Amino acid sequence: MKTCTTFRHLSLAIILVTLLSSCKKEKVGVVAMSDSTKAWLHETNGKISFSTFAGDQQELTVKVKEEVKVRPPSFGNGYEEVQTREVLFEANHSNLKILIMAERSFVYFRSTAPYYHDDTYAALFTSSNPIQEYVNEYRVAAELIDNVSLGGKNYDRVVHIRFPYYPDFPDSLRELFYSKQDGLIAYTTVDNRMWYLDE
Repeated sequence: MKTCTTFRHLSLAIILVTLLSSCKKEKVGVVAMSDSTKAWLHETNGKISFSTFAGDQQELTVKVKEEVKVRPPSFGNGYEEVQTREVLFEANHSNLKILIMAERSFVYFRSTAPYYHDDTYAALFTSSNPIQEYVNEYRVAAELIDNVSLGGKNYDRVVHIRFPYYPDFPDSLRELFYSKQDGLIAYTTVDNRMWYLDE
C-alpha cells in the first residue's frame, strides 16, 4: 500500500513538472537597437549648460543607462530581450526632468515631473530614410521639423514637443527641442523662459 501511494505521488510530481515545463516561455532572442535609432542618441554621463537671452544659466545633469530588458515579443509567444538606452536630464532644485528612452526603432520623449502621467509622451519612429521618420503624440503636441533656427544657430531634423501646462510649477518643462545631430538643444519652462544649449 505504501509503495502504491509513493508511486502515485511520484506520478503526480512527474505530470506536474511536465505541465509546468510545457508552459515555459521560450526566449525569442535579443533585439538590438536599430542604427537609425542610435543616430539620434549622443548624450554621455556628465553635465550640460543652458542659458537664456536674459543671462540666466542652468546646468543639467545627464545620466545615461544602457541595459537589456525583457519584453513581450512583437509577434508570437515567448519573450524578447531588448537593447535599451535611457537618458535622464535633471536640473538641481527644480521640477525640470526630461527622460529620453530608446529601443528598437523608437525614441520616446517625456517629462518625468511627478504631475505627468506615464501616458504623456511623444514617440519618434526612426528610419534610415528620413522621409519615413515620424512622431506620434500621446497627450502632447509634437512635430518633426526638417530645419529650425534657435539661439542664432540652424539645426536639421528636430523633434519639437509641447507638454501640458501646469502653472503651479513655473520651473517645469513646457516644451523641448531635440536635434538628431546635437541632442537636446533647447527647452522652455512654464515661466516662459527659453533655454538654449551653450556652445
